[in-house]
Amino acid sequence: MIKAILFDLGGVFASDPLPLTCRRLSKITGIKFNKIYKIAKQNHDPIQRGKITIGKYWENVRRDLKSGFDINEAQEMYLKFLKPYRRMITLIKKLRKEYKVGLLSNTEKENFLYWKKKYYFNKIFDVIITSFEISSRKPERKIYKKAIEKLACRPNEIIFVDNESKNLKTAASLGMRTIHYVSHENFLKELNRLL
Repeated sequence: MIKAILFDLGGVFASDPLPLTCRRLSKITGIKFNKIYKIAKQNHDPIQRGKITIGKYWENVRRDLKSGFDINEAQEMYLKFLKPYRRMITLIKKLRKEYKVGLLSNTEKENFLYWKKKYYFNKIFDVIITSFEISSRKPERKIYKKAIEKLACRPNEIIFVDNESKNLKTAASLGMRTIHYVSHENFLKELNRLL
């Protein structure tokens, strides 16, 4: 019996700000999107583990790109480009009547605290687990075990939804049911099947 649904943030519950920011930086700098995106992703580990600040993250990206883009402008874009999907907020409100609902995200402290306040995440989710708080990122086992603990459910009572298939493997190996989020329509079919 399912007792909890656990959602990823960017690309599932909300728009993913990284590709949107990288596209804008590509237009500003003339550097190809794929190169910017690859370097931005490569620099995610320390910031998402809470080991460096957002300013240092953008400095590292700028250094690796050998570009002089404005760090403050990049950060403002990144913050602006994450927006929760209304259809997900509506769905989660319905789900919370019968299930615990959690958020599990690889994310940056400064950004997450801004979004959490702006979009009232504490009123949307029963449980929030972030990579920077426990210095562990998906797909590492530690972050999923923390989610299981905070949800106070057995793994097979949890559905985990993520848009990156690599993040689903560890969850499944621990016993969680998983949904690969590729479209909202597909997600709803899978969710209804599992519930």
